[in-house]
Amino acid sequence: MTENAKDEFHKIYKEKIEPFLQPYEDERIAIDKKSKELKPFIIISIILIIASFIMPQIITSALFISICLGIAALLCLIICTKTLLQRTGNMNKKVKQQITRQILHSLGDYQFSQNKNLITLKEIQNYGLFKNTNNIKYYKNDDDIITGTCSGCSIVINECQIETDSSKSGSWSNFRGIIIKAAMKKKFSGLTVFGSDIYMTQVPGTEPVELESIDFMLNRKIYTTDQVEARYILTTAFMEKLDKIAQVFNSQYLTIQNSKLDNPKAKEIYNRLNSPLNAVFYEGYAYLFISSFDNLFEITPQKTFYDEKIYYKVYEQLITIQDLICYLNIDKNTGL
Repeated sequence: MTENAKDEFHKIYKEKIEPFLQPYEDERIAIDKKSKELKPFIIISIILIIASFIMPQIITSALFISICLGIAALLCLIICTKTLLQRTGNMNKKVKQQITRQILHSLGDYQFSQNKNLITLKEIQNYGLFKNTNNIKYYKNDDDIITGTCSGCSIVINECQIETDSSKSGSWSNFRGIIIKAAMKKKFSGLTVFGSDIYMTQVPGTEPVELESIDFMLNRKIYTTDQVEARYILTTAFMEKLDKIAQVFNSQYLTIQNSKLDNPKAKEIYNRLNSPLNAVFYEGYAYLFISSFDNLFEITPQKTFYDEKIYYKVYEQLITIQDLICYLNIDKNTGL
């Protein structure tokens, strides 16, 4: 990634983004105005709901009236809130369709894809990153999918959520974030996988890898069929680029006090979510798993659409991914 990334993006912002913002800013102002106009109705609705609970206790005969007031107030509150949320959602969808596309095109031939099968659950399920037991089923729910090329290789960026359905523990989220699939120029000779140290199982035919970096090995396990190739891939430079991705995507998002880690379930979730960067290198592909609770590639202004920082975040996420893929494809130290 170039040091003057912000300067480069400033030019993109001025030429390809800012000229299209006024309609969205007008819509945002209109929604904000409508929200302020609805506040008295929302307050009245809340008062009526509270009154519907108090009145029967004061006047016994007011039970029917209080129920009607409560229902009417609740309906009013739901309709007002739903109207604002729908309008805001439609606006954000339009912004993604035009503005986020401008950012994608500024980096190359990236584009949103409607194909939900570019990264299937079947192709990522058998590398030991997810528990493989008979009583657990996995479901992959896709959100945004972006396709493009970098350094001559094709890339799929898949924002998704992978959930488990266990007969014992019920349904819960196993992964949320993005999966990146990059087709390498040269195939890997073996299989190398790293992931959470308590949520990962060893694939038959692989052996553990121990690296000197204590920080990188914290909460992680690494397995490979080729020790030499694994060390070529997992260089210090590669680890630094992974750390950069963690910072850009806000992956380190969960903190639990040590005293609470005595609970096995809490410790399992802590370790899984605080090892957010998992990866698979096999044959002609590299798969990167980046955990994040953020709604990625969304542009949601806090005050105004004329805020360059909210667009730069999306740009930074993409160029950080590009930087890592370029390193894997070009740097001679990767052993590829």
